[in-house]
Amino acid sequence: MKIPIRIYVDLRNRVEDTFFHVLDVSVIGSVASQTIAEIESEEVSFTNPRINEVQKNGLGSLDVELRDRLLTKLFRLAVSEMRSADGSAITWDIANVAKWINRQFIADDAAAILNVLGGFVSPGIEVRDVCNVRID
Repeated sequence: MKIPIRIYVDLRNRVEDTFFHVLDVSVIGSVASQTIAEIESEEVSFTNPRINEVQKNGLGSLDVELRDRLLTKLFRLAVSEMRSADGSAITWDIANVAKWINRQFIADDAAAILNVLGGFVSPGIEVRDVCNVRID
């Protein structure tokens, strides 16, 4: 099953060498899947991301620890693309995140994530890979 997602990351604040970002992830076409988190990272390279707060949890049926690992990995994925363009925000539509999830997680964890995300997929929706980076 193809699972199209949208990842949005925006650098919101900086306090010395600590950066605060908003991460917004959802299955495209599903408002119910939307998950919004505040992520804290270090230095300009945005290393050691930590979830400070999940403000909206559309992935409620997913184990919290697994959800947080998924969000952290998606943050790292998006930030690597954002940084390559020297941007401060990114919106990235990924037509099928399933293959990436299968490479990032052990089989049982990948299956649990894909099961939850797959429950939000709308039949017949067509999505292309599109990445937009805001450069300030």
